Amino acid sequence: MKHEQSADAFRQVPSGQQELPLVLVIDDEVGTLSRSMAPEQTAVLHASRRWQSKRTEYCERFGLIPIDDGSLEVDSPVARAVFMAPLQWVGSTSAVPSASAALKFLQDASNGVSELVALILLDLQVEYGDLGASGAFAAADANYGLRFALPAIRSQFGHDETDPGKNWTRYPVVVISGLPKERLDEDVRRAGARGMISKQIGPSEARKQLSAYLNAHGLVPDPRGLLSGRSLTMLNTLAAARRAATSRSSVLLLGESGTGKELLARYTHDYSPRASKRYGVYHAAGRGDELQEDELFGHWAGAFTGADRDQAGLLEELNTGTVFIDEVGDIGPRVQGALMRPLQERQTARIGRPRSHDLRSTTLDLKFVFATNKDLDEAVVNGKFRGDLLQRISETVIQLPALRSRPEDIPLIAQRLLRQIEDDLDTPGSPTCRHYFDDAALNYLRRLEFRDGNVRELRSRILHAVLAHASEPRLTQTDFSRGGDTTVEESTGIKPVPSVGAFPKTRLAQIDALRRWILDGPEGIPFGEMREIVSTLRGSAPGLIVVLIEVAVAAARLDGRASLVRIVSEFWGSPPRTPQDARRALARLLAADWHGGSVLDGAAASRHLSEERLQRLIAQMVAERNRNGS
Repeated sequence: MKHEQSADAFRQVPSGQQELPLVLVIDDEVGTLSRSMAPEQTAVLHASRRWQSKRTEYCERFGLIPIDDGSLEVDSPVARAVFMAPLQWVGSTSAVPSASAALKFLQDASNGVSELVALILLDLQVEYGDLGASGAFAAADANYGLRFALPAIRSQFGHDETDPGKNWTRYPVVVISGLPKERLDEDVRRAGARGMISKQIGPSEARKQLSAYLNAHGLVPDPRGLLSGRSLTMLNTLAAARRAATSRSSVLLLGESGTGKELLARYTHDYSPRASKRYGVYHAAGRGDELQEDELFGHWAGAFTGADRDQAGLLEELNTGTVFIDEVGDIGPRVQGALMRPLQERQTARIGRPRSHDLRSTTLDLKFVFATNKDLDEAVVNGKFRGDLLQRISETVIQLPALRSRPEDIPLIAQRLLRQIEDDLDTPGSPTCRHYFDDAALNYLRRLEFRDGNVRELRSRILHAVLAHASEPRLTQTDFSRGGDTTVEESTGIKPVPSVGAFPKTRLAQIDALRRWILDGPEGIPFGEMREIVSTLRGSAPGLIVVLIEVAVAAARLDGRASLVRIVSEFWGSPPRTPQDARRALARLLAADWHGGSVLDGAAASRHLSEERLQRLIAQMVAERNRNGS
């Protein structure tokens, strides 16, 4: 089935009047250092004046409006800013490096306590020690930002899982340094920052680069409200879509059914240079090869029985715009081959023989967005999907989060869906009762897994509740419960939390840090920090890892079975590119041996790891170890 939507159907991209995003600046020269522990001494006052002068210069350079200083006027501002120094007083005029105040501010923002932070500007150097009469500290650490502040942000809030293969922190960080960009850029990116802006460039270029980082990486909600949520995971997904929108490269959206892939495809179009051009959707599921080929490519009169006139295909009709092909995994073998030409050569041809040789093909300037909830890597291995086509459609990959992975967004989504449902049911002369959720109902919805359809399933439950209680405004937990409901806690044994970063000291966050250390290697989290985390957990590290694998297997089961790709996707948070990559990731995990405890032994003894492929991998690794040991 194909249909086209007008450019104005969804397009409400924010105008220049929209409120500016908020940036957190972590910099000892311009940041605010709490004086609650320091007396009003001369040195402190000198330092205050020194910081204020530096801050004014900083704001003018980057186009920032400090939210705590309404007197500073900045022409053509880029963002609003909160300034914090990575320091903490330890005496009357002495300070030590510390990112605790900034981390608390970010935590409050991610929990909804304070305004959302779109981007972090992090200075590498920090001065500390005794504060002299001139207002300068006695000591300095030229690499504090990379060695301590950035790892602390990663440890507390995790990494961005929406862009597979990237090492970015979930809170986007841009490093500011007076050193040349060429010297530090690689180290900065390896540490998890999105990039770097050098202090050596002029104000015009500095503002331009900051604007570019905000557009490409800033945590900014969908102004239309269609993709609801302010979780870090969802906001990073929107940022990934904006990055994908700027180029002509194809985009593959991955995610479970009902996660909003079609809405994200439209969002990508609306933020692209093609936003004023045509946008169309093609649903490939349930349509045969011949129908798919005709609807996508069109035909010439006489091409087949019943083709009595020329008909352009959807690709030709949407030329210069964007086409979204949903359920690309259901494209038939013949059409898979036909799609290679539009993707590779930017040419399309109708079925049949044209009246003129000049009409044989049409040059395309088209943005392709694809989506699937199927395992295309496994389909390639099984010969059901072309490997070369998968490479072409996945030049950019975006992983959409399942609803159960962002429970903090469920109340906001539920409220939006409730208003939409009531507006749809409202008829002239017979207004619909305006409903509301009680607290128990929202808490219950937050705990559900929604594995049968994510947001679509949530909408279905709300619709049924509204229809069942048309004249009763209050919606309770009982109105949403169904026989056989499974909560996240029941299926995994882990209580859901708003985000890993919301409770940094909990067992779940510590286990997640352990998981990321094993999978990502020691570069992401210092070994000493990992050893401290492991020492605080009850049970051995190998035993905890086996439990996590069991949880991943249970979460990955579809139709009673789970592939290695799905297991790794659930465990790691992002899908591997191929089944071979999944097998290598699990083998690396099983090979971990901590404090005399073997993950492989624990996995071999587990009664819950019953998936056939996983059992074969475990048995093979046990056999290889026994051979090597003998």
